[in-house]
Amino acid sequence: MNRTFRELEVHVKPVVPEDQLHMDDQDVPRITKIAVNAEFPDGHAAGIAKDVFSVNVPVKELDDFEMKVIDPSTGRELDEAPEYVLRSGLKHGHLMDSIDLDSAVSQRKSQSAEPGIR
Repeated sequence: MNRTFRELEVHVKPVVPEDQLHMDDQDVPRITKIAVNAEFPDGHAAGIAKDVFSVNVPVKELDDFEMKVIDPSTGRELDEAPEYVLRSGLKHGHLMDSIDLDSAVSQRKSQSAEPGIR
């Protein structure tokens, strides 16, 4: 059985000032790439992406964050289907990569400041 996956991104944004985040939540990645079985419609794929994120990325205080699932191929936000059952799709997705936006932006700025790099 050959399954096709599509890439989704879970975007996490603090809704409280950074210095008020729980110490363990200060390193929560701002973008996490999740591969989801392509056979699922958008609403179920969003639920699967959130499930995969939640079991792979520990977050102490969920209420301190806003979470969105984005389809990077279209830029659209995907809403979880109301009928999606929590944790029911875990076997249909997996973690690909996490990106800390602040670090990525800082790294790009420092690289562009180096002589000879444009």
